[in-house]
Amino acid sequence: MALRPIGGMQSEALSKHGGLRRNVDAVRVMDAAKRALEGLWGTGRAAHMRPVSFADGELKLAASASVVVGELKRDEVRLMNEINRMLGARVVYKLRIVQA
Repeated sequence: MALRPIGGMQSEALSKHGGLRRNVDAVRVMDAAKRALEGLWGTGRAAHMRPVSFADGELKLAASASVVVGELKRDEVRLMNEINRMLGARVVYKLRIVQA
């Protein structure tokens, strides 16, 4: 039996289970979003914003106050570009920002 790279096996296993693949992708997007928020606004300010969910190219973010919602909306394109840059592809097409 020939040895196979684990990355290939992992990718193959995920492709067999579409729901699992979507969950893994969502976790990657939400992790990138958290890192992008911290990178753009610093850890203190980013603590008032958090990724909630990701599906079908839409990332939902929750903000602790309306003023934070305004900040996120103002920098929406910048944030989306940074997240996609971190992921290496255009994965996030839309941000939905809500007050939590």
